[in-house]
Amino acid sequence: MAIDPSASIWYEQLGDLYLRTSDDRGEVAKVYLEAIQRNPSVRLLHQINSLTRTEQKMPDRALVAMAQSEVSKMHPVAKSIEAKALANLGNRRKALQAMQQSWDGYSKAIDRGWIPPMGITDWFIDLHELFKTNAEEGERFVMGLTSNKLNPSQSYGLANYYKASGIEHIEKVVELIDEAVEFAGIDSQTKLNLLNMKGGSLVEAGLYEESRVVFKQLLDEQNSALVRNNYAYVCLLYTSDAA
Repeated sequence: MAIDPSASIWYEQLGDLYLRTSDDRGEVAKVYLEAIQRNPSVRLLHQINSLTRTEQKMPDRALVAMAQSEVSKMHPVAKSIEAKALANLGNRRKALQAMQQSWDGYSKAIDRGWIPPMGITDWFIDLHELFKTNAEEGERFVMGLTSNKLNPSQSYGLANYYKASGIEHIEKVVELIDEAVEFAGIDSQTKLNLLNMKGGSLVEAGLYEESRVVFKQLLDEQNSALVRNNYAYVCLLYTSDAA
């Protein structure tokens, strides 16, 4: 870094080292911010965004400054970073405004084909950081942005949001997925993603018989090695049906 201070790679490697040896996310964020200042990239934006999903102390003012710079034009995830940092600084009103701007950016990018529809899942995971103590309030925020109408990818994202809020929300996760798979015109890959999530969530909740039914449905939809493995796993380990 002293010999070649303009290169971002050394800051990235130092951040990687901190992450491996101490998990001090605040220090990692500081050096990643130095890296992105020297060589802005969407990859680094996503790395910084993942770091900020934490209860650890972060360099929030520096994160806000970065997210409000030209870097914000690279990807809507920058506004999600800004929202979390503003919330940490106690400015919830501006945090929610930034989260809405992030939503608008994701929606525009998805409509134009720059981001796949399932990319909206990242936005929902970040939203969870703002509503950890009140999942229902976060859902109301979402429904206000969507005029109470979710497409399958958004339902998948909201299901992930509720899943992150705790296993006690398993019924809500299942309800969202069941509604989404019945959506007219849903594509096969999104449907498979939804059913996989449903089956996995039911396993995590200890609802093994219900998960077996889901994985059997998946097996009928797509006879892949992964689906067969999941189905066999549930049947052989958790139920009396080893068929």
